[in-house]
Amino acid sequence: MRPRSNRSPNNWAKFLKRNSRAICGWIGLAACLLAAAACTTRSTTTSPSGATGAAGRYSYRQLAERYNARAAVLDRLWTRAQVELKWKDAEGKSRFESGEGHLIYLLPGRVALEVGKVGQTGLWAGSDQERYWIFDLKAEPPTVRFGRHDLFDAHREAKLGLPVAPNQLPLLLGVAPIDLAAGEGTVDRESNSIILTPPAPGSPAPGSPGSAGSDTARSGHWVGENRYRIWLSGRTLEPWRVELLDERGQVVVYAELSNPQRVRVAGLASKQWPRLASRMRIYLRDRQATLTLKLEDARGGEGEDRIRARQFDFEFLVNRQFKIPPEQRIDLDAGSDQ
Repeated sequence: MRPRSNRSPNNWAKFLKRNSRAICGWIGLAACLLAAAACTTRSTTTSPSGATGAAGRYSYRQLAERYNARAAVLDRLWTRAQVELKWKDAEGKSRFESGEGHLIYLLPGRVALEVGKVGQTGLWAGSDQERYWIFDLKAEPPTVRFGRHDLFDAHREAKLGLPVAPNQLPLLLGVAPIDLAAGEGTVDRESNSIILTPPAPGSPAPGSPGSAGSDTARSGHWVGENRYRIWLSGRTLEPWRVELLDERGQVVVYAELSNPQRVRVAGLASKQWPRLASRMRIYLRDRQATLTLKLEDARGGEGEDRIRARQFDFEFLVNRQFKIPPEQRIDLDAGSDQ
């Protein structure tokens, strides 16, 4: 026989009244536990709007399009720069240079990095859409070394004296747009980061620079362009690390980006100004070289008059601005049969 409850309706009412706070607390705790259990069944990441959504909800193309929208506003830049360069020369001797100057670029491909002291330019590295160059204005007499992008490899890199070719700086700074016409890349997630890997460039023909076994392949460089990987903050979707990869997917150069600051863009309200890392450190593993840039007073937009075509004009620089004698113009591709 089932035992009969000794609580009458009046007794139940008195019980509920005396314990109403405790009962409400237990109900609230149960609701929180159920909500927490539901959340643990989902993997989350940051959506392009900045909110949190289910993992895999946003495709490679959606994330790349957001990345490119930011890059489109940052397609030209003038900024002051503090520069530090550490490397080992051909004899294995550690070298160090530092100074102040400017980083200027006009995408695609046009870059100028000026480094000097006390108002005098000591180094000017740059590129247009076909060539790269570096002017050593402290040498006696001053010299320039230059070459073509499509022939750039580890040997020329060592002679250039920089850990990367100048035209790769916007890519490593996280402002070069992703080529969506190249096809679908991959999206991975690690801790609080989203990793975008664009598709690899077409494989070079056997025996050509970049093919298996060639000097270019061993250097980890592709001809004309690199495989690369972009690490985005899961909170802001801004790049904080960019890696250049060899054909085996191994990292050969990487840049760490930090301390993002607003870029003053002509024609945009201040609330629309994009953010750009104000500190950039590039590492080249094989030669233990680093290039550190600290940027300030960054400005962009079509109305920025500090950006001028002659800053990327090799003929103007070599003949008129720096007046380098013909015998001090070193073509790094001379003698090449490529």
